[in-house]
Order: sequence, then structure tokens, then C-alpha cells
Amino acid sequence: KNSKNNSNIIKNLKHQVLIYAFGNISGGHFNPAVSFGVALVDEKFSWRDFSAYSFFQLLGAMAAAGSYTLCFGKTFQVAPVAPFTWFECCWVELLYTGFLVFCVLNTAVAKANQGKEFYGLTIGFAIVAGGFATAAISGGCLNPAVAIAADIISLGHGWSLAFTLAQLIGSAC
Repeated sequence: KNSKNNSNIIKNLKHQVLIYAFGNISGGHFNPAVSFGVALVDEKFSWRDFSAYSFFQLLGAMAAAGSYTLCFGKTFQVAPVAPFTWFECCWVELLYTGFLVFCVLNTAVAKANQGKEFYGLTIGFAIVAGGFATAAISGGCLNPAVAIAADIISLGHGWSLAFTLAQLIGSAC
């Protein structure tokens, strides 16, 4: 269990580093749910931007899922973790994706916080909280690109569509 916790901490640190590294270039968007939330509230981020960002986020997720499969010879199934149902999975994906987007909008996007450098930590810890809370229920995607790419690469059962809808609703909330 400690190695899994250490793995999640390392994953969180990688997210923080990437958010800081690309924040000034692209806003640090690595998640279509985040881009969707930003498009809903920021007039400078158009729906055309959202479409382009989402396309490249999905492309990046496909490359990552494909690389993972080539390196480790296994895939990540997008599906409810027993004994949970699709409803419980979609509910936690909705809640924690909404929480993540809320943190992004109130730190990295909020005009009152421009120039402050805490957004990467806030977003990283939101991802950790969501990952720990949802991993045993839904696998903890919290990202439509991850869910779709993993479902495609693993020749899954289409759960990514339900997860994506829940994540986008959470983002809108």
C-alpha cells in the first residue's frame, strides 16, 4: 500500500511540475473537463480553443495509453470497480472532476489571483484528493481524454462515454 501511496505522490508532483511549466503557454490544460469549465466562464477562451485543446488532449492521452501498453504489456480498463455500479462511478467522477475544475477556476483562472504561484499546488492536491477518493470506485480518471483513450486502447466496453458525460457535467457545475 505504501508503494501505491508513493506512486500517487509522485504522480501529483509530476502534475504540479507540468502545470507550472505550461501554465504560461497554454494555461496548463491537460484535461478537456478543465478546458470546458474555462470555456464556460472565460470570454477569452473560445469554443474553438476548447475544441482544439480537447483534440490535442485526446491525442496526448492516446499516445500515453499506447505507450503504457507497449511498455508494460497491459491496459487500464475504464469500468466500475466491483462492487460499485455505473451510477456510483459516474457520481464520484462528476463530484471530483467538478472539485478539480472549481480549484482551477478559483486559482489559475481567477483574475484576483493573477501573478500568484500557488495554483499548481492547489490543482495538484485536488488531483491527489480526487485520485484517492475515486480510485477504488471508478479508477479515478477525472479526465475525459484519459477515460476515452484508455477505453479505446484497451478495446473497452464504452464506459468512457458515461464517465465523460459525468465529468463534463461536473465541470459545468
